[in-house]
Amino acid sequence: VLKAKKCFTMNNSLDACIENWKDLFNFDAVESEFELATPYELSEETAIAIFVALTLYTQNSYEYGASNVKVMAKHDGSQLILTHQDNGQGMSRKMLEAYGKPHTTSKSRGSGLGTYLASRILESVGMGWQVESQVDVGTRIILTL
Repeated sequence: VLKAKKCFTMNNSLDACIENWKDLFNFDAVESEFELATPYELSEETAIAIFVALTLYTQNSYEYGASNVKVMAKHDGSQLILTHQDNGQGMSRKMLEAYGKPHTTSKSRGSGLGTYLASRILESVGMGWQVESQVDVGTRIILTL
């Protein structure tokens, strides 16, 4: 959370915050793409929620074999759409249905709380989320505000 807060205090525009997040969390290999006509300003609470979630999603991506992770942001005039996409092993239908629920994991050393807590934090700042995944293709997580 302190690193996420540092991302925000350095600059509160979404694109700058994501670039700061990549640097602070050593996610240099994460690609980023922005379709924002003007800088999209984040509140501190929203920035922290986004960066906690992105950190968790990115760590999971790499743990599940992704070699390519991309974060995309666009504002369609009425809402912000932030997408986290990877080419990892993907999830089975059973795991996809349980995604974001507490104590759900396929990791040998996982608690199953990461995606649950990320979803609760995102929801607490008014963000919606959905996940799409296909085995041997990858996972896409879409956040909306």
